[in-house]
Amino acid sequence: MGGTVPVWALNLTEIVPVHYGKSGGPPAQFLSTASTSVMMYTMSARSGRRPPIHHNADYDEIIVYAAGPGAWGAISEPGTMTWVPKAVTHHGPNEDVPEGYQAWLLETRSTMRFTSTALQRAAPMETGLYGYQAKTP
Repeated sequence: MGGTVPVWALNLTEIVPVHYGKSGGPPAQFLSTASTSVMMYTMSARSGRRPPIHHNADYDEIIVYAAGPGAWGAISEPGTMTWVPKAVTHHGPNEDVPEGYQAWLLETRSTMRFTSTALQRAAPMETGLYGYQAKTP
C-alpha cells in the first residue's frame, strides 16, 4: 500500500562495459540477487584480450546478442541466445570488436533446461568461435 515501487525499468544500452585496457578482465555485474544466485552483466564490445578458457562450476551462462553492427564471436543475428551449462569448459569470443556490438550475460545457479518446443529450434554451438556447429550431411 506504500513505499518503493518493486517494478523497475532499465535501458540496457545505458550500461557501460568495464574496460581493463589491453590486459582484459572479467565483466562487472550490474544486477544480482542478494545471494548472487542470479547475476547480470554486459557482454558488449570492450577492449582487451580474449577471455580465457574457463568453466563456471556453479553457474549456467546465458548470453543474448542484442545488436551489431559487430558480431559476438560468430553470432550476428540480434535476439540469438547462447547457453553454456555449468561446468562446461568454454572460451569466450574476442570482445575487442572495432565496430561494436551489444550482448548481455545472465548467470544463474539454477540448472536451466530447454522446453521441448525450444529444443526443436535450438542447434548445437561450438565454443571456439561461438557459432553454430557445422552440420554434417
